[in-house]
Amino acid sequence: MLDHWDWTSQEQNKSATLKTFETLVDLQEKIKLSHLLQVLSQ
Repeated sequence: MLDHWDWTSQEQNKSATLKTFETLVDLQEKIKLSHLLQVLSQ
């Protein structure tokens, strides 16, 4: 990490990235669950 970065904007970017990542993980989990339910219901 670079010391001369603007820490406030870096923190904002980090939290935005984290939110996006959490959303993607959440979507993946939902897809896995729905796929699992489809397999089980067959």
